[in-house]
Amino acid sequence: MAKSRKKRGSRPAAKMAGSKTIKTKMTKSQLIGYLVSYVEEQEDDITSSISSRNMKKIVTATMDGLTDAIQKSICPGGAGEFMMPRMFKVTLKNKKAIKKGTMVRSPATGGMVPSKGRPASKRVKIRALVNLKKAAAGEI
Repeated sequence: MAKSRKKRGSRPAAKMAGSKTIKTKMTKSQLIGYLVSYVEEQEDDITSSISSRNMKKIVTATMDGLTDAIQKSICPGGAGEFMMPRMFKVTLKNKKAIKKGTMVRSPATGGMVPSKGRPASKRVKIRALVNLKKAAAGEI
């Protein structure tokens, strides 16, 4: 008997909609599945007929779902990164604490100077990807 294979990105995104964190980096199809399930959860106010008022609710729910996906990916215990395919990538960097008096390189002179010290922190970095760079350059 042949083993049955799971489709990539088939339904794990739907399960993520109700969870507190997203622990894996999502593919494009998983992101779409997540947004669909998020909008379906918010569907109580949206009726089956599509009017401009309902379309506004659908778009608002989709934007809320996108925000929710980013927050759950970046939060503690999450994947630590989120990528909007071909647009941008949001990553979380953990910076270590530096003790007071530790010798660090001065960017101005290049020499070593004692540091003032700083606590550990988390930094969010957003990097533009191909299509966003092309749009900024006017190539699209």
